[in-house]
Amino acid sequence: MANIIPLAFAAAVYPTLLAGVIILLAREQPAKMLAAFLAGGVLISLTAGLIIVFVLGGSVSTKNQKSASPTVDLVFGVLSILLAVVLYRRVHNPNQRANKSKRKKEGPSWTQRTLGEGGAWAAFGAGVILNLPGIWYLDALKDISEANASTAATIGAILVFIVIMFSLAEAPLIGYVIEPDATRVRVKGFQTWTSAHAMTVATWVAALIGVYLVVKGIVGVV
Repeated sequence: MANIIPLAFAAAVYPTLLAGVIILLAREQPAKMLAAFLAGGVLISLTAGLIIVFVLGGSVSTKNQKSASPTVDLVFGVLSILLAVVLYRRVHNPNQRANKSKRKKEGPSWTQRTLGEGGAWAAFGAGVILNLPGIWYLDALKDISEANASTAATIGAILVFIVIMFSLAEAPLIGYVIEPDATRVRVKGFQTWTSAHAMTVATWVAALIGVYLVVKGIVGVV
């Protein structure tokens, strides 16, 4: 189950999750909104993880799981690489400025409206919707299911993944509780950095995880 760690760190910068956190950090009451968003995200992630591993995974034999595992890794690896290509094109698109201007004229997206203007319940709902299991979480759940560990160890592995995945929301939330003034200063620096580099980081992470999963799948087939 060691494979879940790199997948969890990759999931922490998944574009939709990262975008949600960035929007909420700019709110007047970021701690309250982050807590609501985090609650929704953790709820759907934990619920989906338990169902997939214990219900769906339990209905498939260990032999079938292991035989299908390399294929799943290959598919998710290719999807990750395709995601990296899409993100790369967004970063380096020569018409990016024109597209941004067009989007501004059309108005904010659903995510921007919900998280930027809505209340705590809206943030909770967005946390649920935006954090439906993605390709890296699904691949990690596959590995967790295949491990056939004890119930406690399996639940623990799912929780570890979730904690790491939501670390960029958890860290500022904890900071606002312990050191609110210092956290506000750090958050401003974080916002400045992410506005310039977040998409590039997500691109590289998607590419590296994609290559990792493809290689893992090929090795499994061989």
